[in-house]
Amino acid sequence: MINIFISIGFTILALFLRFKCLLNRELWNDEVYQLSRIAGPFQPFWERHAYGDMTTFPGEYIITYPCVLIFGDNKWGINASHILLTIIGFYFLYKLCSRYFKTPMGFVVTFAIVALNQHLIFHAFEFRPYGVLVTLSIIVFYYLNVLFDQWSELTKINKIAFGMFFGIISLFHPYSILIVSFPALYLLLVHLRKENNRKIFEIFNYLLIVLLIVLPFWIYYATGNPLGITKEVLHSHGKTTFQFIPHPAESFNRFFNYVFLYYLIGIKRLYFLLGGLILLIVVPFKNKKSLFLFFPIVIFLPIMLILAADLYNGYWFLIRQYIYLAPMLAFFLGWIWDRAVNFYVDPVQRQFTPRSILGFIVMVGCFSAGMIGLILYI
Repeated sequence: MINIFISIGFTILALFLRFKCLLNRELWNDEVYQLSRIAGPFQPFWERHAYGDMTTFPGEYIITYPCVLIFGDNKWGINASHILLTIIGFYFLYKLCSRYFKTPMGFVVTFAIVALNQHLIFHAFEFRPYGVLVTLSIIVFYYLNVLFDQWSELTKINKIAFGMFFGIISLFHPYSILIVSFPALYLLLVHLRKENNRKIFEIFNYLLIVLLIVLPFWIYYATGNPLGITKEVLHSHGKTTFQFIPHPAESFNRFFNYVFLYYLIGIKRLYFLLGGLILLIVVPFKNKKSLFLFFPIVIFLPIMLILAADLYNGYWFLIRQYIYLAPMLAFFLGWIWDRAVNFYVDPVQRQFTPRSILGFIVMVGCFSAGMIGLILYI
C-alpha cells in the first residue's frame, strides 16, 4: 500500500509542475511551426506529409489533429492528448516498478527523478512528439516484460495483438523503433541465460518477424523529405551537430555530464542517487548481470545511434531526441537502490561481512547526505 501512496504523491507533484510549466509560458517557435503544419484539412498520413519534423512519421499528427480541429490554437486544448498520455505514463511507471521492486525505496528513487526532471517537465506538455515518446518507452518496456514472462500462456490472438502494438509504436516517430528494439534485445539477453532456449528462440523469431514487417514502412516514412532539408542546407544555415552540446573530442567529461547526467536526471540535487552505481559494485546482492546489461543496451547504445544519425544528417544533437530514456535511467537507479535496500531488510539475503557492512555505510551515508542537501536547498 505504501508504494501506491508514494507513486500517487509523486505523480500529483509531477503533474502540478508540468501544468505550472505550461501555464507560465506560451507556445514557442517549434510548437507554432508544428501547429501550422497540422492545422487545416486532414492530410492522409500515407502520403508522407511534413508535420513538423524532418521526416514524415504520422504518429504525432494522428493524436493531435483532433485536438487542433476542436480547440484551434488554445495551448491547453491542443495538448489534451499529451496531458492524457502523461497521466497514463505515470500509471504504467507504477505497474513497471511493481513488477521489479520489492521495497518502497525503488519507487521513491524512480518517481522522484521522473517527477522532478526539468526536461521531462517541459517536454511533457510541449506541443511536440517528445513527451509522447517518454510515455511510450515506459509502456513498451512494461509490455515487453509481460510478453517475455507470460509467453507460454499467451494465445495466438494475444501474440498477434502484441505484434500489432509494437509495430504501430515503431511507426509513431523515427526514434520509436529504438524504444521497441533495444529493450527487446536487452530482455532477450537476460532471459537467454535463465530460460530454456526453445522459448527464447520462439520469442526471437516472433520479434524478428514483427521487425521485418515494420521495417519497410519505417524506411518509407524515414526517407520522406517533402521540405527538401539536407545536410548541405542545414550547414548553410550554420547548424552543426554539437552546437548545443559539448563536443566529446574537446571535453569528454562535459559531454558525458550533459548527455547522461544533467539531461537524463534533470536536477542536480538528485545526483546523489547516482551513488547507486557504487552500491551496484559494493553491496553483495545476487544476480547483478541484469543490471550491468541494462545501462549499455537500453540507454547508452540508443543515444550513440541517435548521435551517429545526427552526425550523418548534419542535424543538432539535442536532449529532446533521447529524453524518452530519462525514465529508463530513473528506473535503472531505482532498481539498484531497491536491490541494495532489500539485501539488508531480507533476512534470507542479509549477511554481515566486511563488504556488506561497507555497502551499508555507503548506502546510508550517500542517501543521508543527499537528503540533507536537498532539504537545505528547498
